[in-house]
Amino acid sequence: YNFLMPARTASLAAMLAARMGLDMDTTGHICVGALLMDVGIARIIAGSEESERNKHPVYSYVMLKDMPFITPITIATILQHHERLDGSGFPQGLKGDAINMGARIVAVAETYYNLISSRPDHEAWSRQDAMEYIMAFGGELFDADVVQAFVRSVPAYPTGILVRLNTGETGYVIDAGIGQIGRPTLRMVSDKDGFKIDNLFEFNLTDEKHRHRIVEDAVEYG
Repeated sequence: YNFLMPARTASLAAMLAARMGLDMDTTGHICVGALLMDVGIARIIAGSEESERNKHPVYSYVMLKDMPFITPITIATILQHHERLDGSGFPQGLKGDAINMGARIVAVAETYYNLISSRPDHEAWSRQDAMEYIMAFGGELFDADVVQAFVRSVPAYPTGILVRLNTGETGYVIDAGIGQIGRPTLRMVSDKDGFKIDNLFEFNLTDEKHRHRIVEDAVEYG
């Protein structure tokens, strides 16, 4: 988790920055910040109190601020990625426009992967629940424009996975329907009683006649 998290965050941050129309140089500086945001954790002793762990952005800042490749955007992203619009974040409790845009983008990307990742002290959330959490706090904790870019970029149910509907039917996602949260296009493989469907058919959950069908979760099949 500790090794993969920055890389995953940087990848999603790049997607969000591009979706928001940021130029390549700015996007690159933000991604470097995401990749290096947690280096300060190396200075924290295992088992430390939360208040000490919350200092890792400051430690990262101190370790990196004088490096020749670190730009103002990168260092602000590193220092502020745990800040929240309402001032409830750390380490400085910044609010609103005081938070750098790079940090706002990384805040959404990092939160998403934090929620859907399984760790000894955290059970992974579903993609759907993680997306709904971020959407619910858009404009409060997270920048509303970043949240909109996130919704338009990340599918709740990616193409290729098998999902179960509230009707008991199962089907593979063949079109994630990005921007239509939880309403993909499916190729059905089993009916409500669990019997295999010989003549496969498809339907789009955004169609009015299928609005009563809701994706409940991703499932194992075989």
